[in-house]
Amino acid sequence: MVEKPGSGGPPGPDVASLASCRSFAVDAFVGRKAGGWPFARFDIGPAGLRVRLPFPWFAARSAAKETITSVSVGRTIGGAYCLRFEDSARHLADVHVHLRLTRQARVIDELRRSGYAVLDRKSGAELERLPKPRRWL
Repeated sequence: MVEKPGSGGPPGPDVASLASCRSFAVDAFVGRKAGGWPFARFDIGPAGLRVRLPFPWFAARSAAKETITSVSVGRTIGGAYCLRFEDSARHLADVHVHLRLTRQARVIDELRRSGYAVLDRKSGAELERLPKPRRWL
């Protein structure tokens, strides 16, 4: 981990390890600060996870892969999925990410491909695939 100068937050993964990460545009919340699509970013990589908020906050939170125990997935009222993170260092304790409807499966697949434990928030079971959306007729 490399300490970021002038940053009040926890240190993040070094720059070399972030080169191989995938970045997704999301709606992100860090504490009481929020950032929306397309400017807020969620980076998934083999070294760790990072959530970045745009202007005016310029907030970024990251955690190394070794500290992340699970990523829980739940539904919001609007039907989108919300990610919350459990990590031993509590760097991502106040972070949650709302996924865009068109990218939900890609983000979950990338998390699983990178080796993170993705759990259903209600049942606590390992999430293999996102359930099909309900259709109200």
